[in-house]
Amino acid sequence: MLKMPEPMSRRKKSRGRLWIWFIPLSLITAGGILYGQDIFRYFQVRFASDSLLRLQGRTDAYLASYSRYAEMTPPASSDEPAQNPYFKLQDALYQQIDENRRIIEIIARTEEDLGTMAAWRGRYELYELLLRIQLDSRNLIEFSGRGYLPPLRPSLLEERSVQSIGFELSRYMRRALAYNPEGSYKSLAHFGVALGDLMYFGRTDPAILQHLHAVNPSELPPELRKEWIWVASGLYALLGDHQKLKEITDPAQPAADATQQEDPLNARGFLKVYQKQLLMGYARFQAKDYMQALYSVRQVKYDPSVPAFYRAEAARMEGEINARQNGPYFAIPYLQEALRISGEDPFLQERLSAFMPKNR
Repeated sequence: MLKMPEPMSRRKKSRGRLWIWFIPLSLITAGGILYGQDIFRYFQVRFASDSLLRLQGRTDAYLASYSRYAEMTPPASSDEPAQNPYFKLQDALYQQIDENRRIIEIIARTEEDLGTMAAWRGRYELYELLLRIQLDSRNLIEFSGRGYLPPLRPSLLEERSVQSIGFELSRYMRRALAYNPEGSYKSLAHFGVALGDLMYFGRTDPAILQHLHAVNPSELPPELRKEWIWVASGLYALLGDHQKLKEITDPAQPAADATQQEDPLNARGFLKVYQKQLLMGYARFQAKDYMQALYSVRQVKYDPSVPAFYRAEAARMEGEINARQNGPYFAIPYLQEALRISGEDPFLQERLSAFMPKNR
């Protein structure tokens, strides 16, 4: 005789139901642990009525930290680089960039002003680029006089080429200007295009001047004024625009009876007098104003208080000018003099070799 199976007790049934809920609860818990911060950030930003204002506040905080980073001297070597204050600040700034980029993408889902969002994306490409490259007065001279792009800073960050960053920077800023050429971000956008194109193409282009002319330096964040001086001075010198170069490196002095005005770009604090003279010599040379170029570089060459690198560079420029005016042979004594001043310098040796009779 067949027997009916005995029904499960209520206690066993309740235990079975508990196992059914265990798996989804475990998944929810794991997701909360892994992505809880991202989820919290999403809802915090997504439903905030002042999300762009908060983003601006976070950006101001970033720039305040960046200004300290820009003043730090990169360490030559370190036994424990991860504990070095320079690398610790660099990593903290990179983390801020990454987090703010995520916030930008959340805001962009509902923000109707596409130009503003493109400018925000471009802004953080600019910040990452400046985090990775070294812009100082010495390599400004190397850029303007020798055509060397700014060197990379020592870094423990994940690798990303400055060419790709420059491309993205130009792309976003051009998009922002296409949406609204007169937007509040226009000066920063034009500055970003100029620097982005320089780093991506690795060469100067006269079209860059249009973007430089469109920048109002007073509209740039104060923390980026020195970076603007570097880019604008270097490009104006390379492209031979000595009038614009003078406006940046030697802003108009106030009248004698007027209240002393502050240099809005702080160019006097960033560039030494002999560096300005060399830059002017480069610009005059590119403009084919050779007499004025000679006058500028000789002021540097014959000043014994000027460091050897700059006096050697001035002697080299004397040779370059004489080669243009009188022929390659006349450059040789000046290049030899430059080498005596500087000692071993591969660039000067290469230039001297180019002017020697056997290579003509």
